[in-house]
Amino acid sequence: MNISFKNSILVAVLTVFSTLSFAEKTASAPLTPVTDDDIAYFFGYRFGNALLEGGNESVSLDVVRQGLADSIARKEPTLSQEKQAEVIQEIQTRQLAVMAETAKAFMLANRGQDGIQETSSGLQYQIIEPGEGDSPLAENEVVVHYEGRLLDNQVFDSSYQRGEPATFPLNNVIEGWTEGLQLMKPGGKARFFIPPELGYGSGGTGGPSGIPPFAVLVFDIQLLEVVAEGAPVAAEADTAS
Repeated sequence: MNISFKNSILVAVLTVFSTLSFAEKTASAPLTPVTDDDIAYFFGYRFGNALLEGGNESVSLDVVRQGLADSIARKEPTLSQEKQAEVIQEIQTRQLAVMAETAKAFMLANRGQDGIQETSSGLQYQIIEPGEGDSPLAENEVVVHYEGRLLDNQVFDSSYQRGEPATFPLNNVIEGWTEGLQLMKPGGKARFFIPPELGYGSGGTGGPSGIPPFAVLVFDIQLLEVVAEGAPVAAEADTAS
């Protein structure tokens, strides 16, 4: 079998499988020995889920079975190298389309939740504690505590976990932060729901632990201080939950 084809398909399958939640990781010991049929069904069912989640529900199961049979029989694939590259590109395109639609559907549903406000740009936010004083401007530097999560509650960044607040200029962060922090006041707490177009867009941040494409970002943010120009940073964090 063509090695390049095997590697390409393996990467594609592992990439899709890695997005799934495997309950088997925490399952108790099996009551009966695992059989080859159990393994076959596991792969078939999981691969079916992967097809569905990738927007490929219309594929022919007969052709899927033929591909599996050819692979297990160690036959050469019927697809040329050029066609393989086109297929992989189409798989990625369909997966991105599903991710984009998932983000849109969430933002639409979340819009109607209690306490959620939405700006003209599409940023959604909830003021948890109002704070007091003057809101920062885009050119200001701010001191904040924050935690960022994906929709599956995976935490990808947290100043709380690091044990110290972060300081940065508002004009040097993603658009959702620049806009959202200007809606807060010192001492206030808020939750942001940032759509992809105000976050990391269609590209994400890359890497196995990075932010995926078309990700909705959920941030819990505490604005500790708006730093006056030339003033030292002297904020104390309230780390209470």
